[in-house]
Amino acid sequence: MSNLSNSSIRDLLLGLEERKFTSVDLVKAYLARINQVNEVVKAINAVNSDAIDIAEKYDSERASGNLRGRLHGIPILVKDVFLTTDGMDTTSGCSGLIGARPKFEATVIKKLHSAGAIILGKTNCSEWANFRAPEKSISGWSAVGGQGLGIYAKNQSPAGSSSGSAVATALGLAAAALGTETTGSISSPARVSGIVGLKPTVGLTSRYGAYCVTEWEDSVGVLGRTVVDAATVLTAIAGIDRLDNFTSADPRDDGHNIRPAEGTDFSESCGPDGLRGLRIGIPRHCFQLDETVMAQFDEALKVMEKHGATIVDNLEFSQWSPKYPDIERAEWRLSFRKELRENMAKFLESFDVNPCELHTLADVMEYTKKTPEELFARYGMKQWGQAEDIGKRFDFDSEEYKKSRSRRLFIGRQIPELLDTHKCDVLVAPSWVDTTANYGGCPTISVPMGFYPSDFPSIYTPDNLLVTGPNIPNAILFVGRRWDDQRLIAAAHSYEQATHHRDSFRPVIEATVELGTSARSVSPLILETDRVERKDRPYLIEESNSILTCKNTITPAIVNYLAPDEKWLTVKPYQIVGTLPAGLPRQNIELKAYPMNINDVRAEDLGRFSLDKEGFQWISHCAEESLDTETSIDKYIQQMEDFVKTYLKANAVRTYQYQLRKVGGDPNNRDIRPASNMIHIGMPTTLGQHKQKVINSIDMTPMASRNRAIRIFQEKGAKVLDGRVRLLSVWRPLFGPIKDYPLAVCDSETVVKGDLIESDHIYPDFESETYCVLHNTDHRWYYLSDQTKDEVLLITNYDSQTHRRVPHTGFQMPSSNGVTRARESLELKVVVIG
Repeated sequence: MSNLSNSSIRDLLLGLEERKFTSVDLVKAYLARINQVNEVVKAINAVNSDAIDIAEKYDSERASGNLRGRLHGIPILVKDVFLTTDGMDTTSGCSGLIGARPKFEATVIKKLHSAGAIILGKTNCSEWANFRAPEKSISGWSAVGGQGLGIYAKNQSPAGSSSGSAVATALGLAAAALGTETTGSISSPARVSGIVGLKPTVGLTSRYGAYCVTEWEDSVGVLGRTVVDAATVLTAIAGIDRLDNFTSADPRDDGHNIRPAEGTDFSESCGPDGLRGLRIGIPRHCFQLDETVMAQFDEALKVMEKHGATIVDNLEFSQWSPKYPDIERAEWRLSFRKELRENMAKFLESFDVNPCELHTLADVMEYTKKTPEELFARYGMKQWGQAEDIGKRFDFDSEEYKKSRSRRLFIGRQIPELLDTHKCDVLVAPSWVDTTANYGGCPTISVPMGFYPSDFPSIYTPDNLLVTGPNIPNAILFVGRRWDDQRLIAAAHSYEQATHHRDSFRPVIEATVELGTSARSVSPLILETDRVERKDRPYLIEESNSILTCKNTITPAIVNYLAPDEKWLTVKPYQIVGTLPAGLPRQNIELKAYPMNINDVRAEDLGRFSLDKEGFQWISHCAEESLDTETSIDKYIQQMEDFVKTYLKANAVRTYQYQLRKVGGDPNNRDIRPASNMIHIGMPTTLGQHKQKVINSIDMTPMASRNRAIRIFQEKGAKVLDGRVRLLSVWRPLFGPIKDYPLAVCDSETVVKGDLIESDHIYPDFESETYCVLHNTDHRWYYLSDQTKDEVLLITNYDSQTHRRVPHTGFQMPSSNGVTRARESLELKVVVIG
């Protein structure tokens, strides 16, 4: 079998059938690949913590001959707009929906389950489908996932809005991925990722349980590495759904449109002669593209002719053109904006738990304005403002709305009209071209067509994202009549098999983990060009011949975990701080050192990390106190309590413990501990007298956290648990920048329940319960290099709402010279209410 970047679903199913590997093997390999590259491309917003358990179950079913469906045991990713009840967030990229929990699952998710697919995770997407302020495009960016990137050049725009699904599919982070499209949201990212993007006829797949901008134009589709893969997944998710009326009846259908029968296998359309006998129309008057794209397109037409197609060139729509006058008129957009507003509210009402109380577009707008992570100042929300205004002024029964919708539907009939007039079967165009397919609810398939040569100038957005330039793929778009998906799939497959353009693409970043290999190294990101900005055209970049190698942000390190041992099934780990009872060992914990990759976030947008998602966050805060006396520490504690309360918009914050870690500190004093307590094996003796191994851990179990909250807020008693309760560590260096032994934190989303072992932490006057952590290759670790005393790290030990919990530990830098000044730090442990 070829590598996972190129393996087809058929390859994977055959390997499973022949017992060459298991679904567990597949899931672990894909998760390792995600862990390897996602910090660069930011294609994945969440992974399913139950994926391995599900894979084990499906492997057992396969072994006993019980297959659920055509995708049994195949890992699939889905865009972060589909409601799931598996514990993963569904956010549409909005940070305000982190921790929200839906009442039900999307229909297509249920269909994937029925087909035996394993939902591996959620992909990043252009926030809210990129219709917040299209004039300031946020392609590939969301507050939840950050700025996603393409894989064919440094800082390549991934396009959108199904950006993460496309990039993940191209990298082989799953077998395929689901996306959604209003206009271009599947075909555009598929084009620049060098894969296949299939948007089926509106109504062939249910939108119920997915964020939908307009029910007239949105469709759930597939991002696949081949047409067969896309058609195979489409087969699993297609079908009538009583919860989406457009799947059973559409006013655009007039009797000539015959929808495929229920249960149709769309992959059966992928035969060798899909182009033979076809009449293909070319609406060339809509093309306003560069010579490279047009040369590749004309070459593609020759290939189709060679394989039996008849090209009917230079056709023109009767009404539509790139300069269609209505497109800029408010009347044209009125119905679309009205639908956007109402569909957002419909989506938001799907949540049982909605922590930020986002129920309407107006709520989301207010949240966006006041939340720094949403980058309101950069992107604005002009279209939302217009949609809110229109939505309040016009009902669906208003003449203004009906006229606007009628006009869009009229233009949507341009495709069947042109095909009928010239007796053509399909239209073909470069995938950049607006063919009106979205207005008519018509199907499209984007297939690789070539790539830009090395001497092509690079064009950048104002945000310095590469849109067009050397090595960026191009694509051809097949467009058909409503419900003619099978014919379209057949034509696209034949063209794909005749050209195999994807085989010639060379990404600059690749996932190198394969089935049976290790995930300990990330392939370097290497470009063959550097950029020299031209002053006369600030977004046009010329190319030089230099080699640019991106800085490796991965630091290899040793992390101490609890040594795996069956005794932990019957014996509870413990540690004693303070006076030691006679004859009792200070601890019964045994450690094992594991090599791990620690991701340096210094060059990243630190705003992308959050307490609600990863469970930790770096923030800027200047300490007003010297922190060298008890009085100054008391003042600092009050200062930080006030700051955390304001920053988190909490009702109350109280400190229950602090720890100074200093050279020469007392290892038995829980308030002032030696710096060596925070480092690993092999610490130089010049750093302190106490050479200890320190396990990475979580400071509080849920039970201990709840007890602590009740103890600290005695006046409230158990009622303190009625609302949201968090126990956080507020950690900062006492000097900086830290050159050695930085504090690393582990992404809570990569920690599963089976990784955690409850442990007693015994002090002279009370006992607490912490978690020791077992090794898991899926753990993602982060640190901030050269952290200064004004950069504070917030760490979640317990959160009653999001259930986040973060392992953390110090580690020795591989570049350590053994004489670096010992790190000194101050940690407050606080209870946050509300």
